[in-house]
Amino acid sequence: MCIRDRYQRRVHGEFRFAVCNRMCLGAIVTQAACCLGKTCCESAFEFITTWLGIKPAHQVRFNHVLLFVLGLAVLTLISKILPDLVQPFSYFINCPESAGGGVNCLGISAVYRMSIALAVVFAFVLIVTLGKDRAAKLVNEGCWGFKVTCTLVLFLILFFIDNSLLDTYTNVAKPIGFLFLLFLIIMVIDLCYTWGEDWIARYDDGQEEYKWYLIVATVALYALNAYLILRGFKWFLEESSEDDCMPNASLLYANIAVIIGVSGLSISGISPNGSLLTSAGVGFLINYFVLTALASDPRHACNHFVRTDSPTFVYFEVGAGALLTLGSLIYATLADDGNSSSSVKLVQELRLKAMNAHGESNEVEMQRLPNIAPLEEAKDDETLLQRLEEREILPYKSNSFAIFHFIMLLACFFLPMLATNWGSISFHSHPTSYFQPSEGAKTLKLLAALLTGLLYTWTLVAPGLFPERKFT
Repeated sequence: MCIRDRYQRRVHGEFRFAVCNRMCLGAIVTQAACCLGKTCCESAFEFITTWLGIKPAHQVRFNHVLLFVLGLAVLTLISKILPDLVQPFSYFINCPESAGGGVNCLGISAVYRMSIALAVVFAFVLIVTLGKDRAAKLVNEGCWGFKVTCTLVLFLILFFIDNSLLDTYTNVAKPIGFLFLLFLIIMVIDLCYTWGEDWIARYDDGQEEYKWYLIVATVALYALNAYLILRGFKWFLEESSEDDCMPNASLLYANIAVIIGVSGLSISGISPNGSLLTSAGVGFLINYFVLTALASDPRHACNHFVRTDSPTFVYFEVGAGALLTLGSLIYATLADDGNSSSSVKLVQELRLKAMNAHGESNEVEMQRLPNIAPLEEAKDDETLLQRLEEREILPYKSNSFAIFHFIMLLACFFLPMLATNWGSISFHSHPTSYFQPSEGAKTLKLLAALLTGLLYTWTLVAPGLFPERKFT
């Protein structure tokens, strides 16, 4: 196009040359900016994953977790830090009226807006990966500059959406966020099992130092659980009569009974993979749910944090919840072997079907199957390239990436529930509030604690009840 511009300069004069020259320069600058943004984003993600020692097979999933962390960091800055920092300059700040006006857009409503932005991006990637083709590979493994830019631009655009529309989003996010909470429970239990089994196996292999690692970690976790339970009696019972807050006392005693019960089951010999370290880790999760449920009790007589209007426990609830969320996502990322075993099984099934239907001598049918023909048999570069491309997209023939992005989508809906105590904070009347008690939030958290205890107990007793079945 630029060569043609030089020719037109001689034919049509300096004016056309100047216009086209600017067009060429603009195209070059735009392309350079796009390439720079793409390179910076991809280099940043690659540096972090390499620095953390993430295997190449896990980097794609881990990079998407980093995108979620980026959104969480921006959200923390805008909703928790900036409102206090800019308060002296609030006269000069005027958010859109649709976002509450004043500095209210820097408050709790920003949580929902970031949640929507992240959900849109992950929903887009999920839909593309369902195609199981080369486009799925391109979008899943690349386009990082596009993904980051879309997240931030959508976040800013959503400030011009009226807050009343966020009420509907809150009602949608509650059940979807609870689905993610179920995933989190399963992942934490599995992580605790893996942790205990790995350290015990290392000790059995002769690494004597892991005996002390096991002892120290187990004692530390039980000490932490004991401390939190004792603080629970102080926070939710000390300054109230026993009759007024008997349900809270019952919950704390039940919490103790459950932790002691599962600890006993883990060393009873019923479960071949049970350990005190695993029970202590799961016990912390149960403790977390019970204490955060009691902190959501709106009765002043039964809740120290409601009486004192102290945000201290909020930092524990949101901070520990964010770490549990990120830990479950990272564990789900690293637990996948990255070899797309489901795709390999798919190829094996296709091969078996072809052999049964056409006989082993039908090599034409066999050649049509993905990843079957060896690369060495390619007769020309075009055939070699085609077979390489088939092997590259083979991991996308399964649903593993789609399932991962579905989990990330659920996490986006869970994010505002964690930050707003399951929607109990109103961004209409408390736009910058840190916490509001709620009976609904209390019920959901107690349900989560119950499900955690039941599920972990089942994993302990199931091998003994059904010895003929293999539990992994």
